[in-house]
Amino acid sequence: MRQPIAVALVAAVALVAGCSGEPPDPYDDTADCNHLYTRGDPGLGAGYGYSEEPHPFGTPVPVVVCLGGRGGTVQLLAEGTGVTVTPEVGSVPEETLNGLHQIVFEVTVEQGASAALAVESVGVSYGGPAITSDDEAGTWRLSGWGDREFG
Repeated sequence: MRQPIAVALVAAVALVAGCSGEPPDPYDDTADCNHLYTRGDPGLGAGYGYSEEPHPFGTPVPVVVCLGGRGGTVQLLAEGTGVTVTPEVGSVPEETLNGLHQIVFEVTVEQGASAALAVESVGVSYGGPAITSDDEAGTWRLSGWGDREFG
């Protein structure tokens, strides 16, 4: 009797391990604010959700702005050249996830771009991740932001 239980246990572990491969793209569901500014207490109460993976030039990539507070509008600004952000102005939704409102923008980067993102909302602005271009590879990426130590 012990052998069938052991075989079943090993099969279950193998099945779970096999399903854990690559994590799903967090932007299939924009619920992941994975770059929050956590320095200080209670921190900024804001941040971003995005992938740090390389993206092809000219391909729109979702960037989620995560904000505490209440309603209004928000802008995701590209400070530099060769970057387009749509929409120009987003509305802060009523619903929140873990206390943060999430506004989805799309960022498109041209070859040779040099820029950083910033948010402006209800008279407050804060910087964001830098955009790094790799012209040889034909890709760009967003740097880490907020979830790392600042020196």
